Amino acid sequence: MHTYRCYLLNWSDNIVSVDSVRAEEDDAAMVMAINLLREQHPTSAAMEVWEQRRRLGRIENDAPDARTLRPLLGAKHP
Repeated sequence: MHTYRCYLLNWSDNIVSVDSVRAEEDDAAMVMAINLLREQHPTSAAMEVWEQRRRLGRIENDAPDARTLRPLLGAKHP
């Protein structure tokens, strides 16, 4: 079981809080993070999910489902 950090971001891309989820694999952690963002933080802009120093992805709050996840391996920051 891995622990993933979920950084909640405001509309200025600043971290406003940190949650954590525990999951067996990355995909499950991302689904849990999507649910966390949509159900508990509906007015926040986005959430980034990390496992230790590894960034899994970013979830935009206006996204209808997991297909809009932006994989970040090798991606450059805007």
